[in-house]
Parts: sequence; C-alpha cells; structure tokens
Amino acid sequence: MTVQLGIPALRPVLTNYQGTAPDPPPSELPSALLDRFGRQATDMRLSVTDKCNLRCTYCMPAEGLQWLPNKAVMTAVEIERIVGLGVERLGVRELRITGGEPLVRPDLVDIIAALRRRHPRLPISMTTNGVGLEKKAKSLKAAGLTRVSVSLDSLHEETFTQLTRRPFLGEVLAGVEAARAVGLGPVKINAVLMRGINDHGAPGLLAWALERNFELRFIEQMPLDAQRGWNEREMITALEIRTLLPRTSSWSGIAVSGTARQPNGLKCDGGTVLRVRHPGLFWEPWGLSRPSANLSVPIADEPALPPRERL
Repeated sequence: MTVQLGIPALRPVLTNYQGTAPDPPPSELPSALLDRFGRQATDMRLSVTDKCNLRCTYCMPAEGLQWLPNKAVMTAVEIERIVGLGVERLGVRELRITGGEPLVRPDLVDIIAALRRRHPRLPISMTTNGVGLEKKAKSLKAAGLTRVSVSLDSLHEETFTQLTRRPFLGEVLAGVEAARAVGLGPVKINAVLMRGINDHGAPGLLAWALERNFELRFIEQMPLDAQRGWNEREMITALEIRTLLPRTSSWSGIAVSGTARQPNGLKCDGGTVLRVRHPGLFWEPWGLSRPSANLSVPIADEPALPPRERL
C-alpha cells in the first residue's frame, strides 16, 4: 500500500484527548511515502530542538527568536516512537538529527543511544554548527551516531563573527577535528556564501576541506531568515559559486546545491526527505517552496504523553 501526497488539508490539533493513543492497525499504514511525482521519502530529518547558540544573519535576527515552550518540544520517548514508525512501517532508511542546534539539547546522547538500540543498522547523522562538538564527539560516537555535517561559512575569524554574531570559530574548528578523530565521518562541511561578505573565502575553504578529506558542499542562500530579509538579487547562485572555485583534479568531494526553485536551470535534490519538526510530523517535498503536508502520526503511548495530532 502506498500513499500519494499532493497538498492535503491540515487536520486540527486535538486538545481534549485523554488516555492512550493506539497505533493505527498495520493494514491502515502505508508501506511507503510517495509524493505526487512518485518520489519515495526514505530519509527522515528530525528536529530535536528549535534553539540555537548562534545568530546567523541569514537565519535569524540579532536578538534571536521566541523559542518554543518546553511542553511543545518532542520528548525523548516521542522521538524514539516516531522514528520507529518511520523505520519499521514507512520505509525510512536514514535518519538525520537537526535543530535549531541539536547539541544544545541536554539529553541528545541518550536519544541517539536509544535510537541505536532500537535500530542497530540505521545510519544516523547529525547537522550541527559545531559549537560544543569537541566535548561531545566521543560520547556521540559511542552512543551510535554515524557521522556529522558541520555548518561553516568562513575560516576567517572576523568574517565568521560577522556572519554568526558570535566569536566561536575556534570552537567550531576544534569540533570538526574532534569529529574526524573519533570517526564521525565522512565529515561533511556545509557553507553558505554571501555576496561581499565571505564569497572571497570560497577557494580557501575548498583548499582546507580537500587537505583534510572533508566533503564540502556550497549551498545557495535560501529564504530561511525569520526577519524576511532574503533577496534573490543579493544571493550567489550555484553557477556563480562554481566560477569562484579553482579547477582542480579533486572536484569529486565538492557539491554545489541550488535552491528548491532551481535558479539558472540547476537541478535540485528533493522529494526523498521526510522532515519531522515540532510539534508534529510533516512531509516537505520541496523544503520551503511548497506547502507542508501534515501526516500527524500518533506518537504517544501512555496517558502522560498526549498525542500532538492524530492521523
């Protein structure tokens, strides 16, 4: 059985639920999640927090955002349950832990350990800004984390501070090296280039990554900023990024990703990712450029954990 997802209507949140939320009968669950183009979602991206310890200019205002109340954030039990449904019933084959910044969640190591016990062969990766990674890399590896992707837009301290509004470049670089040392690899580096700010540093970042055998991905700036200051005319397109990079014989470890709207005809990966974010489960086939479909699986299995939304 499969489910074809177009743009379904959202279901209302249940606020008067009491008691246990039973799992749907197996006969009513899909064996795969397909969008209207026939693409199957096999990767789950799970946000464990909305909080972050950086204030990147392309992401949020300097004063930060109003964070979700603790009761709106999925618990460790809910996370384990929802990943279990994805892997065991919906065809999910890879999990990526995201945020906000996942390292700010105190029980992150315990969450990963619980997921690894339940899914011994599941690849579990994490996207992080690297702040605090040096201290936690060893325990994350021991818990069962497979690899990390680190967001790093500049190797120059002043530029890094300008972009993130925090003087943490040294911590990030130490975290990247710690991840490599404990075997959280292949380590991947994600970089967003901003016109007139860090675009001149692209060749140096490339050389640094190649020297350390890191996989480097330049990503076009997307409209993620809460202050809505994104301007397409100011972004550096994927084609422009390619012209900034020197031609070498080591391009196999470099990727340049276009946005979901495919500027300049570039192909954009999409349609294989199932995103889980608070407070429910959402299917986002094209990131921010398309409406989300609320899949709303029941994720609580005891009265103390009321379901956020129902299927």
